[in-house]
Amino acid sequence: AHAAELMRVWFLDTATKMNPNLNFGQAIKGHNTGRGAGMIDTRHFVKLIDGIGLIKGSKNWSARDQQGMQQWFSSFLDWMQTSKNGIDEMNAANNHGAWYDAQRLSMALFIGNKDLANKIVINAADRLDKQLDDNGYFPKELERTISLHYTSFVMEAFFNIAQMATHTSEDLWNRVTPSGKSLKKAFETAHPFLTGEKAWPHPQIKPYETEQAYYLLESAAVQYNCTNCINEIKTLAADKAGRLRIKLLYP
Repeated sequence: AHAAELMRVWFLDTATKMNPNLNFGQAIKGHNTGRGAGMIDTRHFVKLIDGIGLIKGSKNWSARDQQGMQQWFSSFLDWMQTSKNGIDEMNAANNHGAWYDAQRLSMALFIGNKDLANKIVINAADRLDKQLDDNGYFPKELERTISLHYTSFVMEAFFNIAQMATHTSEDLWNRVTPSGKSLKKAFETAHPFLTGEKAWPHPQIKPYETEQAYYLLESAAVQYNCTNCINEIKTLAADKAGRLRIKLLYP
């Protein structure tokens, strides 16, 4: 009941709801009133839309609520694809662009636009081809001072896209681009660094938080038959391993 109430307060109730745009996202006082980079802050809309699926059919969530949320995200998706801020983020050549596609895909599927969803996955594959180098690294993320964090961050976006793409006619998990790039290759390159088996050879000015790797490792165990991945999570998480919420998705 509380989850449904939060949805209504934030997205449906006239007096309190958010407008379906980020016109003022990450505004910098004295410099701009908003910018495309603000869209990175709504990346959790991907999980939120999954959450709507969990309460759909509940006595606390009506058909009118469901329709209202679909209308809200349809408007937000339209804003993403037509506004200056949205187009700026679409053109981002780093993790921002990948998370842009992840958000767009979740919304396209939620509102039932399968044709758009297929196109977004194809676009994401092209984005992966451009962002990944021949050695399996993401050069734009290596420019950051915490580059292992950003490497796993961009991979999380692409893994989310690949998972959602299972509801389309496209397969990003196993797709190999014309230049030989693939999500599997990106994971295989990053894998020993995510677990600490090897020392990361690029800038990382503070310790990498291994919790970021759990979703990638769990996904790889399922999608790429990574036989070591589950045991690696148990080692990294220690006594917390059995209580990880990720286990609700990947038992």
